[in-house]
Amino acid sequence: MTTDTAAADVTRFALLTSPNPGAIAVIALRGPAARRIVALATRLAAGDDPPELPDGRVCLCRAVDGDETIDDVLVVGWDGGHRAELSLHGGMRVVQRVMSLLERLGAVRVAALDDDPASERDRVLREIDAALQTAHTVRLTRWLLVQRRVLPEFICRRDPAAAADPLLARRANAAMRLLRGARVALVGPPNAGKSTLANRLIGHERIITADHPGTTRDWVSETAVVHGWPIMLTDTAGVRPTDDALEAESIRRGIGQARRADLVLLVLDASDPPAPMRETATRLLQRLPDDQPRLIVINKIDLARALAPDLGGASWLGVSAALGDGLDDLARAVVERLDLHLLEDDAPTPIAARQARLLGLTADSENAPARADTPA
Repeated sequence: MTTDTAAADVTRFALLTSPNPGAIAVIALRGPAARRIVALATRLAAGDDPPELPDGRVCLCRAVDGDETIDDVLVVGWDGGHRAELSLHGGMRVVQRVMSLLERLGAVRVAALDDDPASERDRVLREIDAALQTAHTVRLTRWLLVQRRVLPEFICRRDPAAAADPLLARRANAAMRLLRGARVALVGPPNAGKSTLANRLIGHERIITADHPGTTRDWVSETAVVHGWPIMLTDTAGVRPTDDALEAESIRRGIGQARRADLVLLVLDASDPPAPMRETATRLLQRLPDDQPRLIVINKIDLARALAPDLGGASWLGVSAALGDGLDDLARAVVERLDLHLLEDDAPTPIAARQARLLGLTADSENAPARADTPA
């Protein structure tokens, strides 16, 4: 049962992450008895002693109900033991058991912890907690949990030297893109294997594929997990001259999706002769804005005897979506183009435009030009 109470002498707790099953769940406690309740509910993983909750230090513990271990948990405390958080596995039964235990030990469950709105630290924590509600992978959840420890102090300190780090703005923009929903669009001619490649990256057959061109008649989006990060992949209709009004509209919509993406994968067919391949690449790139991040991917390298395309000096990656060859290199390139490789766990990183402005940074999301759709 969830109760609403704000009495100063009451120790409250709330589930910060989604109530639905997930990889990790986070429960926060606030109040004068937080240290005592955590000491009763947990034991150090290496023994039977309760954690001491030194400010900001993470302790590996076990959640215990009497002599029974419920789950392994990470425990961290702040403010002299008046604040604590438990990070545990996100199975519904485990979470419910731990919350019931906290209630039996005297904590009051609330829907949300209404901290002092004047506190910048609390505001940053609330912003991270909101992001945790929609974190769909273990890596993103863990990264946000680390940010709960390192980011509030970093924001409040306003250290000019730290804010001058040239990588900070790139990290911030990468994090904001990721939390907004990083978008990668696949475009290319018909039958280049875009859908097969998308299915490989997604990890299952989400998009219908066939050997004849034109199978994808409208754009289809699905989440792929790339190096642990959630990325929205959009497969688009094959681009070619056509008199078919329905196909032309599908192409127009697909190009529109590509123009709004954070990264475009231009997928070409390795079995095409060099000159037509170059012409196709040129024609498709002309449909995209000059500042559109893009990566040229030559698919079906298993069908090409020798691959030496002349793409006007543009770099490219060779893959075989059918066999899985080259996909590790492609995944690495996607992560690097989106700057996700910069999101190191211990590097404080603003996750919202408001936080970036406090540090004197400019968020790409605020200045990115609107990219209008182009006619087919």
